[in-house]
Amino acid sequence: MQLASIVFLGAVAFTCFFHTVSSLKCHQCTASSIGNINTGCNDPIDKKAFPSQECSIPGANVCRKNTIRGIVTRGCDVKGSSTLGCKNIADKAFDCLCEGEGCNGGGNNAPQTIVLALTVAFVALYRSC
Repeated sequence: MQLASIVFLGAVAFTCFFHTVSSLKCHQCTASSIGNINTGCNDPIDKKAFPSQECSIPGANVCRKNTIRGIVTRGCDVKGSSTLGCKNIADKAFDCLCEGEGCNGGGNNAPQTIVLALTVAFVALYRSC
């Protein structure tokens, strides 16, 4: 029965974290809080108006979100030597890099986290029986 638990855990991990698409998808838009241009790109992003799209930048492996004085820009980029996460680059200016489909839209990893937590709980409960 221990083999069944390992196979189940492996299948769930595969389902949660393996992406079968050929390229990265990120939210891609620009918004200005001053001119009300594409305000759906601001936080929180309107994911219906700006769904994740395949990156057209060759070698893109991260999604980016910049906020500079009220203007939000989301798109794709090549990580290079940059570190993941957000950093303050100037007064009222932030630059964020993340890995994963649509990660620059925020909050989309919650279903994966819930499934993984339930799987770990199931395996722990199964082993205690």
